Amino acid sequence: MIELDAMAASVPDGALIAMPPDNSLPSVALAKALVRRGARGLRCLACRFLASRPTCLSARDV
Repeated sequence: MIELDAMAASVPDGALIAMPPDNSLPSVALAKALVRRGARGLRCLACRFLASRPTCLSARDV
């Protein structure tokens, strides 16, 4: 299992990251770790997982 700060360190600036569109603890913890490391220019894609098929919404879909 990867540590949270190590996971945040592996996300390059400017990356597109997919996260669930809720306040689940894992995604909030990763977001805080990214802020702590000073990540810049990230783009976030809200994804919800239904059954075994992910559904992603872009800003254009909202």
